[in-house]
Amino acid sequence: MLQVNFKELVILLEKELIRLHYKDKTLQLYRKIWSKLTAFFESKGEEYFSLEMAMAYLDEKYDFFAKQEKGELNSISKTYYHSIQMLSEYQLYGSVSNHRRLKKKPMQEKIHNEILSSFHAYCISSGYARYTWDGYSRSAKKLLFFAESRTVTIKELNHKVIEDFVKTLLGYSPKMVEFTLCGIRSFLRFLFSENILKTDFSGNLPKIKVPQKAHIPSIWESDILQKMFAVIDRGSPAGKRNYAIFLLACLLGMRSVDIRQLQFSDINWNERRIDIIQSKTCQTASFPLLSDVGWAIIDYVKNGRPECEHKNVFVRHVAPIKPFACAASFDDMIKKYMKMAHVSVPKNSKYGMHSLRHTYATSLMEKHVPIEDIAQLMGHVNTDTTTIYLKSSLGLLSECPLNIADL
Repeated sequence: MLQVNFKELVILLEKELIRLHYKDKTLQLYRKIWSKLTAFFESKGEEYFSLEMAMAYLDEKYDFFAKQEKGELNSISKTYYHSIQMLSEYQLYGSVSNHRRLKKKPMQEKIHNEILSSFHAYCISSGYARYTWDGYSRSAKKLLFFAESRTVTIKELNHKVIEDFVKTLLGYSPKMVEFTLCGIRSFLRFLFSENILKTDFSGNLPKIKVPQKAHIPSIWESDILQKMFAVIDRGSPAGKRNYAIFLLACLLGMRSVDIRQLQFSDINWNERRIDIIQSKTCQTASFPLLSDVGWAIIDYVKNGRPECEHKNVFVRHVAPIKPFACAASFDDMIKKYMKMAHVSVPKNSKYGMHSLRHTYATSLMEKHVPIEDIAQLMGHVNTDTTTIYLKSSLGLLSECPLNIADL
């Protein structure tokens, strides 16, 4: 933890954000916020920053906690919150975690880019699914950025730096922490096997195991979905694309990563079927090409898709015209149409693209489709994965009452 007063902390954090290539416009906004925070702390006679007092200021100024509870935070409140969190994070760890950085910034050390490329190739040659090696590479990049923030090269990596990096994961979901640590563990083993590190630090990472059935999948009510579909402008090119994407998720239960990578060669129009190799499992999966889905794709390709030579069905509509990035999600589309339809998200629920897949599976279970058939339609390797959707339906749960006499 940095033992510096508030003003010195702000100066050090600003230097770090400049090093990370934050835009001048963003820095100017943060400076105004930090200036007001500094004045507040001085009025209280406090020389050192404390997260508790900073959040008290934010709550007093914007009624933060009450509005957060109601989901009514505006952009100004969120910016204040992020600027305060960065101060706290830099005070504790001397760095700013990767999720607040701008995308596609180059790393400072040339060797780090070379090692990252080698690790990427290693993951592919090891037979990892694309979903896995892409995530592991991102986790490794986070660690490398963190090391650079400590002016440490990868060859100088030590237990203390790794420990501090793990602390920056506090606040993420258990599933996210588990996946990130799996990627870091694999990266550290790679560094040791390549003799880049003399010590194998992978065993020092905490072991987190999140049970597959630990959470209840979020699903959509049919009336809310109808409102969402009703606001999609199917007359515009982007609307035609987004409508087809949502149908693939809602009516076929396809993962968003597989929708992004869907190619024309995957569609068998004669047999009305979509055949793909799933990115997550590397297993083949076949989906029925329903009429609504097929016509939506045809409408998009003929009347909405920009002219380009890419084989992917769905592409970006802003220059450069190209397929969606592997790490891109369609969650922003969902948020856009939820806002247009005046749909709010219930507390503690997640309503991203994957929840459309959850809804599809749950609807099949409620129709009493055999679990083996659902697993095949969902592209699950085994039926144990499919049974998690039983918890999403109160109707299905009511069919499984406990016998009190047997307890």
